[in-house]
Amino acid sequence: MVGRMVGQADDFVQGFIRNQILGLPHDGSRLRAEASMRPVREMLGNVHRARPNADSARSHHVAPTAYEFTNDREGIAALIASRGLQAGGLTAAGMGLVAIMDQMGGAADYPEAGQLSLQ
Repeated sequence: MVGRMVGQADDFVQGFIRNQILGLPHDGSRLRAEASMRPVREMLGNVHRARPNADSARSHHVAPTAYEFTNDREGIAALIASRGLQAGGLTAAGMGLVAIMDQMGGAADYPEAGQLSLQ
């Protein structure tokens, strides 16, 4: 039951990124050739592919869509690698934010000797 809930949450997040943020077709088809920033959007769509047989990746399709992992060893390995890449990106962003926050609170944030207190 917990695994199903995690899978549904993953389906929702990945589907939202593919369809709402990247503007990829809801039916899982590829973008038209004249679409704006097509190579970048399709590359990011491949990173945010759906799990095999996920309801969010298809609207009554039987075959896997362009943005869905296959249900075999290669597809599952690619799914794990994709989610690892996403987690690594979030971790790197968080570490960058921590590094920026560490720079705050130093001597520049306090009055110099001889200045009046701000309180």
